[in-house]
Amino acid sequence: MLDVERVVRCEEDMEEPGDVRVVEGAEAVELFGTARPVREVVEQALKRAGDGWFPPVDRGSGCCTVVHGAGGGPAELCFWGLTGD
Repeated sequence: MLDVERVVRCEEDMEEPGDVRVVEGAEAVELFGTARPVREVVEQALKRAGDGWFPPVDRGSGCCTVVHGAGGGPAELCFWGLTGD
């Protein structure tokens, strides 16, 4: 469960408790290997996240990214994060 107060665009690791930071551009490429990840790529990256660093690093915050469909266009949002509890 994420305790979301607002969605923000800011530099990496600058989100505050209650923030969900949008992962896009160069950071998306770093995490997913592409700036336009499809669902399978995002799911695989999140599964591997337990093996090392993956944002966010602070409890009570989260991230989201646009997930693209088979046609290449935006299809959904994927949210992940760390509860503050």
